[in-house]
Amino acid sequence: MQDRLPVGRYAQAEDRTATSPFRSVPRLMALLPMIVLVLVLFRVAQFGLSPVRGLQLLVGLGLLVASLLPGHLQQAAWTPTVHAALLLLPVTGLVQFGLSAPAFTCFMAGSVMAAMFAGLRVAIGLLVFQLVVLLTIGLGFVLGWLHPVTPLDEMNGDLRNWLVLATGLVAVSIYIIWMTATLRGQTQQAIAAVRKRQEQLDALVRHAPEGIMIQNVETGCFELVNPRAEQILDMKNAALSGRKGLFDVSAPVQGDRPLSNAIVQALMQDAVDGGAPRFEWVLRDAAEIEIPCEINLAALPSETGSLVRISIADISDRTEAGRMRDLMTVLFQSSTEGMILCDGAGRIEAVNPAVERECRWTQTDLVGKDLGDLLADEDRPAIRAAIEEGSRSRLPGPPRWNGEVAFRRRDGTTYPTWTIVTAILDTASGRPTRFVVLARDLSFARQADEEIRRRSELDSLTGLPNRQSLLRRVANTMSAGTDTAAAGLALIFLDIDHLKQVNDRYGHAAGDAVLRELSRRLEDLVGEQDLLARHSGDEFALMLEGPDAAQRVEGVLHRLQQAVEQPVELDRGSAQIGLSMGVAFSPDHASDAAGLITAADQARFVAKAQGGNRSVLYTPEIGRRAHDRLHLLDELQKGLENGELLVLYQPVVELASGRLAKVEALVRWQHPQLGLLGPDRFVPLAEEAQMIDAVGDWVLRKCCADLPELRARFGAEFGVCVNVSPHQLARASEARMEEWRALIRKTTGGAAGLVLEITESALLDPAPTMVARLASLRTAGAQIALDDFGAGHTSLLYYLSHDFDFLKIDREFVRDVSENARAAALCESILGFSRRMGAISVAEGIESPEQARALRDAGCAFGQGYLFSQPTPLSELCQLPEKFHFD
Repeated sequence: MQDRLPVGRYAQAEDRTATSPFRSVPRLMALLPMIVLVLVLFRVAQFGLSPVRGLQLLVGLGLLVASLLPGHLQQAAWTPTVHAALLLLPVTGLVQFGLSAPAFTCFMAGSVMAAMFAGLRVAIGLLVFQLVVLLTIGLGFVLGWLHPVTPLDEMNGDLRNWLVLATGLVAVSIYIIWMTATLRGQTQQAIAAVRKRQEQLDALVRHAPEGIMIQNVETGCFELVNPRAEQILDMKNAALSGRKGLFDVSAPVQGDRPLSNAIVQALMQDAVDGGAPRFEWVLRDAAEIEIPCEINLAALPSETGSLVRISIADISDRTEAGRMRDLMTVLFQSSTEGMILCDGAGRIEAVNPAVERECRWTQTDLVGKDLGDLLADEDRPAIRAAIEEGSRSRLPGPPRWNGEVAFRRRDGTTYPTWTIVTAILDTASGRPTRFVVLARDLSFARQADEEIRRRSELDSLTGLPNRQSLLRRVANTMSAGTDTAAAGLALIFLDIDHLKQVNDRYGHAAGDAVLRELSRRLEDLVGEQDLLARHSGDEFALMLEGPDAAQRVEGVLHRLQQAVEQPVELDRGSAQIGLSMGVAFSPDHASDAAGLITAADQARFVAKAQGGNRSVLYTPEIGRRAHDRLHLLDELQKGLENGELLVLYQPVVELASGRLAKVEALVRWQHPQLGLLGPDRFVPLAEEAQMIDAVGDWVLRKCCADLPELRARFGAEFGVCVNVSPHQLARASEARMEEWRALIRKTTGGAAGLVLEITESALLDPAPTMVARLASLRTAGAQIALDDFGAGHTSLLYYLSHDFDFLKIDREFVRDVSENARAAALCESILGFSRRMGAISVAEGIESPEQARALRDAGCAFGQGYLFSQPTPLSELCQLPEKFHFD
């Protein structure tokens, strides 16, 4: 911000005069010393340069130079130069000219300069000094004290002439001094008035609430920016004055059109021509943030008429208020919740379209009516009390009431709402004057809650009650009545046999179709007081209730078995299913719902483990075994973490030579309390709990780690056979499968040596994923052996779709091969089949030399059994001979 606010060219000129060496004296009178300088120059040109003339010339040049110096240098040099001229010009003129016209001019110039530049007292003192000097010189000439070089004429020698000359000089000097002092005083008064007006204008502009900028239309730049304008634009005066104009601080788009300099120039020209443009404008501050403003333009008086005052009022708040008002209007009109505006007496002033839509009244019908006309009779008092209490409230903040209220439609029906009544406070008095009623329709929410409740209790696939419904119904039945009533409760748990095979063969959509069809068949068998529910996946539960529940169980079980005798027809074939059922009674087997469900489920598990398609009644022994099984499963997880699993190796001998060629890896669990456990005790548990992946991974890595030591002991072609669970192949992640493939490639190095054994029962109806993964492991370098051939559901169709490197004959065929001709013939047939299929035969369970010789003579390639060695640790295996003799 500048120290002064220059208004027009006149104020600028006066300000410059006030700070110049001439102070308040008109410039025309300041030319008098210059006239003396010109006279001196003429004398020098006429008579030549003398010491006196040189001194006069030096003083004149000093005055000229001092008047031309800039700023503070001019002020510092002017005062001593003027004082020197006041003393030297009169003296040098008198010495040079004597009492003549030039001398008189020098004395008069000294008086005028004293009045002009030194003040009134100095001028009077100089005048007295000049008078004394003149009288002294005149007296000196008369008395003969002084003898001038140039002879005096008669006038110069007469004392009266000296007195007349002195009197005239004094009169002229007094007049000049008086006139100069008068002009100087008037000028100083005028300058003081201008300065006072300047200071008032400065304060007005500096403290103005709106931004004020003065722009030069010709240059297009600001010449003045007040603090408020700096604040609005977030820029300092130095960055604006002389550097930027209105165009530079405006947003590039004004309204709906881009900004151009021609638009700004047209507005400026309108102001210069006498107009007073007033318009809304968008400025942009230093951070490129747009600021809505209202701008007034007005021309300022100046010599060129090119100055325009720009007044800026920040209307961001007003714009924001308008935007919020428009937003509230849109919100009121577009809200999906009903909104009603009432006065303090509860009369309706406005409603939004949501109220019209829900109540089926128009706003014209409702405006002016009492709010109670829209409410059910029982809810009117509560709303009326809320409005009356809100009108009398003196508490800070708007009063609010909320609760469930029934609104009445035009046809008389009602619908539930959650209603909030909020007071609108008067800004002046702070008292509630209006009320906003917000009504949220609960009809859809109630319907959704009912649907959620229904879905939470029903199975989405079959429409039967789900597990939560079953548990609640059983719990309510067991706790509702007397012991006699509780005794009349039987719970049957049903597990669908072979559903997994349906999913694997036909897809899960076919499995869902089986579940729906079975649900339909079972529902036909359920009495009105009984409950059929889907417990989970392929498990259902049937609750029989009533005094005869126990007696009805046997008949119900029979009908359930009959219900699944007929195959379920599917789009791509049919599915034959069965039911594994467990039965439990209350209170014989459990005293609460959770216990009864657990008992029935444990009985079902036993029925499933016994081959399925049967029913089992719960007994305490079943419960104990189930508890032990779960406990053993928990300990298996800890055993895997603590390194309690170990691998034993059983030799596989080449029967033709007796050479120890391979070993089969057999996993065992060294239980801390139960001792060494075979795979039959924990592998089924691991498969059920989906831990078989971790167990199988550990066994495979352990065998791959031991294989180099075995080859170092028994030769480079030595191999190891590892049993692979079908669950392991089916459930392993793709990342785990890739790890196995990489491990096999690293271990085998492209040569045979690692054999993966899989039972033929796993291939009875294998999942496509398992088949593909088995093939990928074979591609990675592993060999595949079909284990327990002939002991399961043997099907020659395996060989149409699978390639096997080894075929292992089950021990049941080997046991009587040396003594029973039929057993020998059967083994020979299997061996012949193996050779024709390109598979290498391996006989399991060889316990005598006779068995070994009979199998060797029949063409069997390899054999294993207790004849050679029982399963043994790696350290003991390495102590065995490389060849066995059994002849």
